[in-house]
Amino acid sequence: MTDDITLPALTADARDHMAALIELLDLMFWAAEGIGDLQGAAMARGAMLARERAERLRELLAAISGSAQAASGADDGAVDAQGP
Repeated sequence: MTDDITLPALTADARDHMAALIELLDLMFWAAEGIGDLQGAAMARGAMLARERAERLRELLAAISGSAQAASGADDGAVDAQGP
């Protein structure tokens, strides 16, 4: 394992995995909708709730990544484009 892994890189990777999970939950939702009975309805609801939580986690990861990038830009001596 290397020491050059940054927080923005890790959160970007986590967001990619979360996007894949959200796609799978969408497929599960539509498959459960196709079942059409009480079990299908329960599965669809579970997939929908899990998707909502995954979407919220993806938003949090994006916020963390944005904060980390802003902090690393300030640490690198980046100059504000607006000037003094």
